[in-house]
Amino acid sequence: DHTATQVRRVMQRLNLADAVPDFVVLDYEGGASRWQLGWRDGQQDPVALREDMEAVWREAASAMPEELARLGAKRFMQTGPGWQQTVLFNAWAERQRRRALRSAVVEPVWASLGQRVAISNYNDTVRAWEQRDLNDWPMPANAETAGSWSSPVTYVEPQGQRYRVKLKDEPVERRVAVAWVDQRNEVRAALAWSGKVAPWVSNPDFGRPDGFDLDAWRWHWAAGLLHDRAHGVPRLLLWSGGSWSEDEIAFAQRVIDSLHAIPAQRPANLSPFSDEPADAEAELAHWVRHAKEALSETVD
Repeated sequence: DHTATQVRRVMQRLNLADAVPDFVVLDYEGGASRWQLGWRDGQQDPVALREDMEAVWREAASAMPEELARLGAKRFMQTGPGWQQTVLFNAWAERQRRRALRSAVVEPVWASLGQRVAISNYNDTVRAWEQRDLNDWPMPANAETAGSWSSPVTYVEPQGQRYRVKLKDEPVERRVAVAWVDQRNEVRAALAWSGKVAPWVSNPDFGRPDGFDLDAWRWHWAAGLLHDRAHGVPRLLLWSGGSWSEDEIAFAQRVIDSLHAIPAQRPANLSPFSDEPADAEAELAHWVRHAKEALSETVD
């Protein structure tokens, strides 16, 4: 109730000032466990993590479905592909998060402004088919978001057991290519359901693995934006992971300028790219070539 009251006050002030937003972007990242488990890489004490999980469980269990509550926190201290406890928990947690955001933020915004302005939340997206997260756990198909738009996250970071464990024998270039394809498939899965898709995009240099060629990394970034625009993405939400260098700014400006010449037309039929490493590498190379061709037309 407190959050809803605060949201209504802010929106009413904007309304009175004739400053009605055309898009409201939320960045609530809590709830589901989509991040890689830190203790897998020695970044977190497993005992402390277990204690944290048990404390959360005691508070949340009364609101959980019985089949989830009876699993207990200890069952969530495992890892592995297809970990059904986590899949079950995430499905419940994401429903709870959407309902809470809709009640506390989305509906008060719409009521205060008297119109259904576009609203999205970080990594809250419809999905026409199942995807995989950083842990290589399933993210089921989904037809619901807290707001009215999908906002998949498209940062290309080959982190987590999907890339470090499952693809440990592949060269870094192929691990990066699979991560790139995974993010494009998140966008494609959202676009296959609705044209209201506004992906979160990092700055060009964010997430580059140590020793990875800088120019190649930037072209991967450009290729992703070109793909998304060419398949109907009308908005991009730019997030910065740090301060930008002058040449990074110049490169990003060239890419974004080139996107203005591309109409956002969503294809009638979309399907996922293959995430087999060799296929992903070929797909990424294809879109890098397109990006270089597109930018050459915007440069004197």
